[in-house]
Amino acid sequence: MKLSSDLFELISSLSKNEKRYFIMNSQLQRGSKIYVELFKAMEKQTTYDEKNFKYRYKDEKFIKNYAFNKKNLYDLIIKTLSSYGFSATVDGQMHAMIAECRILFNKALYKKYFRAIARAKQFAYKHEKFGYLLQILDMEKIIIPKETIHKLKSDEIMREVKTTAKKIIEVFEYSKIAGTLLNSYRHYGLTRGSVQTAILDKLSTKGIMSTPEKAQSIRALEAYYRVKEISSGIKADSEATYEALLNRYRVVMNDPHPFKNYLLHYPTDIMFSLAECCINLNRTDEAAHYLNEIESMLLREKYNLEDFEIYREYLNFRIFLKKCDIQNATKLIPALEDILEIYKDKLQIDTELSILFHILI
Repeated sequence: MKLSSDLFELISSLSKNEKRYFIMNSQLQRGSKIYVELFKAMEKQTTYDEKNFKYRYKDEKFIKNYAFNKKNLYDLIIKTLSSYGFSATVDGQMHAMIAECRILFNKALYKKYFRAIARAKQFAYKHEKFGYLLQILDMEKIIIPKETIHKLKSDEIMREVKTTAKKIIEVFEYSKIAGTLLNSYRHYGLTRGSVQTAILDKLSTKGIMSTPEKAQSIRALEAYYRVKEISSGIKADSEATYEALLNRYRVVMNDPHPFKNYLLHYPTDIMFSLAECCINLNRTDEAAHYLNEIESMLLREKYNLEDFEIYREYLNFRIFLKKCDIQNATKLIPALEDILEIYKDKLQIDTELSILFHILI
């Protein structure tokens, strides 16, 4: 590993439960445990300076071949985190189902194999895991015992493959439009000229954006309203932005299965945006309601509260400013300055700039 703070940053990002899980898992492994000593030493650091660190621990075994030991520990942490709670996730359950299908096939238990395939397909459709679905369809087509059934079944599988592929492409098409709009906003800001407005309208109202009925999946429908949210925001139309966000929220809450275990926690991410939009519309009580809902949801699901703590301080600061409660707003400035420093490499640039802007005003 190159001279860097990658390992230190990774260890610093671990929760107490993740650290405990790593140590417990390491106790089950055979062989040298030098990497555990390095982990414990690195965990004690509040900042990282490699030269000082190597000098301080110069008599420890992990300093010999330090680059190798650092890389080895980094890889072991990533491997451990990959298994941490994975079986309970949608992806973990999909992996288990596909593994069951492979085992049954290798054992020539074909009737059980096809029943397992059917269960896996149903689960993939429920959660709109289209990538896994293509893999399952590929497994399903392998054994067809009768020629007459073979033709019908092959045609059916082919139709499913084409439909699934279209759904995958469609979600990415919505994401591409959203990305184009965001890049335009970051470059040009709010719409002012007729040319820019015409381009915005074309992107947000034509083709698959002409109507929500064009969306072929729940994930695509959410992405449709995400584009509407962005385009309304670029026009500084807070009411339309609010309506688009409410539609996103309804889509996700009415059928939450396709949004489970993604990188984003969709319900809370949308509620954060709703809270901010409500502040812009001077609906501070509604904004506070969404913040309370977010905290309750994250606590129920035992989710990481780090992001919530960042945005809670920022949005409460915005609420106080909107109410002209300068005294309470001022009290939050040190906490916001700490957030900017502690999370400087984690904050999105838009959020960082927004916090700085509101502190300055």
